[in-house]
Amino acid sequence: MGNWLRVPSLGLLAFLLACAHHAPPKTATDQGPPGQEQILPLVRLRLYASGVGYFERHGNVSAGQRRLPVPLGHLDDALKSLVLLNSDSEQLSLSFPSRVSPAVARARAGMAAAENAALSYDRLLAALRGERVVVTLGSAARFGKTQVSGRVIEVVSVEPTHPSYDHGPPGATLRKEKGEGDGEETPAPERARLQVMLLSPEYGVIRFDLSELVSVRPIDPRIVERFEAALSARIATRANPTEWLEMAGTDRALRDLRLGYLAETPIWRTSYRLVVGDGGRAELQAWALVHNDTDETWHDVKLELVDDYPSSFLFPLAAPRYQRRELSTPSEELSSVPQLSTTTPDAMWGDFSDYQGEVVESIAGESFGAGGLGLSGVGHGGGGRGEGVGLGSIGTLGHGAGVPPGVSDLIWVGDLQKQAGVIPPAERAVSIYQVKKPLHLLPQHSALLPFLREKVSAKTIVWFSSPSSAPERAIGITNNTRNTLPEGPMAVFGRGGFLGEAMLDSLQPGARQFARIGDEADFDLSVAESKTESVRRHVDFLNDRLRVHSVATWKPSLVFNNRSGAPAEIYVGMSLVNNSVLEGSDRLDFDSTAGTPFAVFDVPAGPGTERNLMARQGIAEGQAVDALDLDDLDELIRDQNLPSEERAILTKARPLLEQRLATVRAQEELEVELDSAKEELKSLKQTTEDVGAKESKEAGAVMTHRVLAALDNVRKIEARKRNLDKELETRTRALKSTLSELNTFRAKLVEERKRAEAAAR
Repeated sequence: MGNWLRVPSLGLLAFLLACAHHAPPKTATDQGPPGQEQILPLVRLRLYASGVGYFERHGNVSAGQRRLPVPLGHLDDALKSLVLLNSDSEQLSLSFPSRVSPAVARARAGMAAAENAALSYDRLLAALRGERVVVTLGSAARFGKTQVSGRVIEVVSVEPTHPSYDHGPPGATLRKEKGEGDGEETPAPERARLQVMLLSPEYGVIRFDLSELVSVRPIDPRIVERFEAALSARIATRANPTEWLEMAGTDRALRDLRLGYLAETPIWRTSYRLVVGDGGRAELQAWALVHNDTDETWHDVKLELVDDYPSSFLFPLAAPRYQRRELSTPSEELSSVPQLSTTTPDAMWGDFSDYQGEVVESIAGESFGAGGLGLSGVGHGGGGRGEGVGLGSIGTLGHGAGVPPGVSDLIWVGDLQKQAGVIPPAERAVSIYQVKKPLHLLPQHSALLPFLREKVSAKTIVWFSSPSSAPERAIGITNNTRNTLPEGPMAVFGRGGFLGEAMLDSLQPGARQFARIGDEADFDLSVAESKTESVRRHVDFLNDRLRVHSVATWKPSLVFNNRSGAPAEIYVGMSLVNNSVLEGSDRLDFDSTAGTPFAVFDVPAGPGTERNLMARQGIAEGQAVDALDLDDLDELIRDQNLPSEERAILTKARPLLEQRLATVRAQEELEVELDSAKEELKSLKQTTEDVGAKESKEAGAVMTHRVLAALDNVRKIEARKRNLDKELETRTRALKSTLSELNTFRAKLVEERKRAEAAAR
């Protein structure tokens, strides 16, 4: 019996159907290629960037037609999202064949359940153990007929050294083979034989070599059905044939029937072409790469592409599931197999013969006993300080040179993005692209479909990602459209030819992005002189970190060499936080995607063009309490640029930090002492074992006493360590509590920063 699914008219999902294109339902004559009749064909497909798709089928169903198509790979997803509506909004029930995994199907057929287990001939024959079969032989010589029926006892692999190996009748001459050198014949080596043992009503226990068999056919048709199911389940994981959902409760014709569901799909991807013109004008063309991974032709399908990532998950529904029950057993362990069914009292006692059977591995790895009935085998933070020389990398408070700082939320310096005149991008917009022409796509085929053609702002530039990097040719593009542009490769054309390729990151409406498209050999840039300075303004304590808020100033002198023979516009990337101001460049631009500002210079042709810059930024650098030392704190206490009330709190925290560091040093010394005591205890235990085996009881007693004393010493040290751990927790908590007093000034400072930012606007 199939599973029954009750499908309600879900109002929240019905809008998906309502927004569909209400074209006249297709009939059997206009659904596809001649001779290929489709029932409820696919008419609309909405693909999401997250790898799911909304499939909508629409059509009329004639009286007596009860089956509705869904690709087999979509079944689990369809069962948790399916909406089925007709013109009368009638609720319908559906049934479908239960779907099982390949492992379950193979286990039911007696095969190895492992997905990668080979279905070799010996495994398939072994799956018939205990079943009644008809064996067809290649010759009637043995029994006077070519077919023998019986029940399969065992399938075994027998080595030539095994007693049950059949070497032929007594006195038989073994087959000879020619030697390599002198042409003499030597006995041919015998190989293991795969044998099938049968319990026949006519002949009793008989066996056949594999070479004698033409076929082995199960008598019970259910065995064949299980084999078929196992193979079908295996194929279902590689292919995507149509599964049929059968309607129940109605035999009448249904008009305007709509079936909609979500299912896993290959993700759709974007490929761009950018044609750059004069004056910063360009045309952006976009193609979508879509894939039909089903066995169904998509004919005249309305396609929509959505750059969105709705939540979706896999959930097993199509296969039957069973609740696990607790196993309760008798208090005394009992066996379901009689003790003497597989052995004898003598064997249990230990009177074993030399012959114990031989286990032989089959090709697929399953063990088969090499013998007769009953002998089958069993297959079982750094502390350095210093001034950073890189742009925006002024090191303070234990940060080494070159460590990028964070943005200060207490000091206002400027807004580079606003200074560049770049509008902050809007929140990520969910964009729905309509593919203009109906889609026709064969099974297991892919298509590249145009879905966007818009005018955008773009130009090629000479680009230095930093003052110390090599020059490159780059493209700067602004998303002037109302939609978010999905990420994808972009081929750039201009000046009558191909300029290069780049990856376009997901670009929101109004956002700008720069990407390299090739090397540029006609320019170079050097830093002739660089001065850095950092002035501390405030300290606070946030997330267990002591943070220093500073205004960092960088004054580099840049020297450009332009060998192109013409004036050029050069972009230089600046490692600045947005809370900054930059002076000395001709213009300022901003990459909204990377959050990188660019100083823009108009550089004439020729060597040695020098430009002086000045960058100031409000930064915050922090250090965890565990990494603080007295030198760090003393440096801050002496800094007259910090407010006196903040330095007073730091002075109050100094003895607490000193006590904490003393406890940490005591812990480290105790760790060394504990390791030494444990090593001594280990050595004494080993010596005691040696003495106990060789020396007198008195010597053993002395060593035991020493071991107990060493053990007592270890326990005392461990107790002292536990006390130190508690002491460290107490001292750390006291230090954090005092440093937290710095946050009493935060509200006032944040408000002052907001006022300064508002005034700058």
